[in-house]
Amino acid sequence: MSLTMKKPVNATIKVSVFCVLCALPASAQIPNHRLFYQQDSRAPLTKLEIVFLGAGSIRDETSRTGLALTVARLMDVYFRKLGYTARLETLGTDLDFNTYYEYQIISIETLSTNLTASLRIVSDFLRRMAVTDPALEEAKRKLQRSYERTADAGNRGLLRNYALSRTAGVERWFSQEALKQITLEEVRQNCARFLNAEVVFFKAITDLDSTEVEAMLRPITNDRQKGGFVWSSATREKDRLPGHTAFVFEHYSHLKNVDCHWLIPIGSVGEDNFVPNMVSWTLGRGTGRGLLYGYFRQELGLVYGNTCSFRREDDVRLLDIYADPRLENSEKLISKTYEFIAGLADNPEFWAAIGELRENPDVIDAHTHGERTPQRRLNREVDQALYNFPSREDGIRSVTDAEIRSFLQEYFVKENMVMMLFGPKDHIIEILEKHWPDMTIHVQPVEKAIE
Repeated sequence: MSLTMKKPVNATIKVSVFCVLCALPASAQIPNHRLFYQQDSRAPLTKLEIVFLGAGSIRDETSRTGLALTVARLMDVYFRKLGYTARLETLGTDLDFNTYYEYQIISIETLSTNLTASLRIVSDFLRRMAVTDPALEEAKRKLQRSYERTADAGNRGLLRNYALSRTAGVERWFSQEALKQITLEEVRQNCARFLNAEVVFFKAITDLDSTEVEAMLRPITNDRQKGGFVWSSATREKDRLPGHTAFVFEHYSHLKNVDCHWLIPIGSVGEDNFVPNMVSWTLGRGTGRGLLYGYFRQELGLVYGNTCSFRREDDVRLLDIYADPRLENSEKLISKTYEFIAGLADNPEFWAAIGELRENPDVIDAHTHGERTPQRRLNREVDQALYNFPSREDGIRSVTDAEIRSFLQEYFVKENMVMMLFGPKDHIIEILEKHWPDMTIHVQPVEKAIE
């Protein structure tokens, strides 16, 4: 994975709200647009994404966390009640609404021959739509039930977001208290800001020619500057270290193992990704058969799985080290993982693996930069335009040992580790208090993530 992610706020709701883009008035305050295009002739299909930049959850005030998601659910309520979902299904058209940190995405996947007809249906819906209190309340109820089910299931992404909101300064995905307070006027204002997003751009993977796609988009792009795509994400001030913290989530006492996550914030989106890519790949990204697996699984026999993921939460990048020791191995695994992380800069096997990766960069380049599929190539192009990532002529071959060592010394310290642990609560707390008496421990029910 490159820094395409997602991630940050990524709540996908199966809704037919692609229609929003068709209702953009000619006077909308959108200074520019751009079509990012990849041709794929393997099948007569089109996947088109309309990205409203600056219209995502970044606009949600703390007191109104979840407003963007509420708007998406509201549109879903209307669309289904008025029968538009069934009409699209006859065309084999699938629509999604995705809420991220910086933007909202409305996407459509359909047979290329049905793209125009699908747009007509959703455009008709938009002309008939009116936001009312009953629909808003129904949307709230559906969203509340959805997140209650997610919390009951112990969704790790939701719990990770909660832990980082308490430590690393990221924004919450959802708050049921905030949901109760969202008003009809706020929803209408949010829709208006959505339609008048600072920048609108398009991502297309299709067997159609790019000129055909551009012609279909003219009702949206007419009278708007083409090729004037400009975006500059806000630069986060230098983060303070989140502190040596652990979140122990309740209701997992039945487990015979302890699921462990070490979350290590490593700076902001837009910074150089070459060093964290190399570190995470060497530790165990992709196949998961890296240094972590070799040491903790094969040599010590303490875990079944051991990985390191390069993630994004809002505008914060992080590494997520995962392990799943059995109960009887958990204390040894947790303590030795801390030793392993702290000693990585002096680990000769780590530097040997870095050297091998530097000499054979094709595997990481193909995986992280997505040279293998049209979707990954497209995502890479968009990310580069959005965040203007630093580039290196020789790629990871140009990354020096000194750069990697500096990275480890800055971020791979206990003051920069946020743990999430799932398992018997008393057992976990005993381990933490024994080995790290200065650690801040939060014992939380999973419902805390949506309160």
